Amino acid sequence: MKRLNIDDVGRLSRGKSTKSKIGSRRVPHRLNKLELEAFERAKKYGFLKYNKRKYSVSLLNVYNKYCEIKNIKPIIKESPSQ
Repeated sequence: MKRLNIDDVGRLSRGKSTKSKIGSRRVPHRLNKLELEAFERAKKYGFLKYNKRKYSVSLLNVYNKYCEIKNIKPIIKESPSQ
């Protein structure tokens, strides 16, 4: 089994290759500046506040991978679209 590392999630979110070869080219993981800020808030507060109009599915993928590595249940709160 691949040894997952928290640094690999950071590299994955920036579109870089990872040492443990996690991620897939078919699954988007690269985050833009706004998504990266939301991801940092999610790490700090323990949940992700997600808005479908504002963020791409990449944010969900990276947050889920982060939770998998930390061995915590991903908590995602969807904001209503306006």
